[in-house]
Amino acid sequence: MGVKVDVICKIGVVSDYYNLIHRHNINNYFLCKVEFFGEKDLTEDERNNFHLSTLKLSYEEAVREYEYRSNTRLGKIIANRELPVLHRAKEIIDI
Repeated sequence: MGVKVDVICKIGVVSDYYNLIHRHNINNYFLCKVEFFGEKDLTEDERNNFHLSTLKLSYEEAVREYEYRSNTRLGKIIANRELPVLHRAKEIIDI
């Protein structure tokens, strides 16, 4: 994604299974400090099929975005997975 970071700590792992699409995800979460944003080095598949992009949001903006998007079934699933991790990251930063 073109971002150089220093890893501060591992926040945790979330393992979830989506029955409707028979998909098992294992997500590893890390709290990182961004050193710099550089050029993206994406594969053709990442560019054409996943449409990956980098968002730079504050904690408050990210929480609002997850809450706003949780009005759809997929958005709710994603928010239920991501918001607790985001809140935990904020707790660690505020210590």
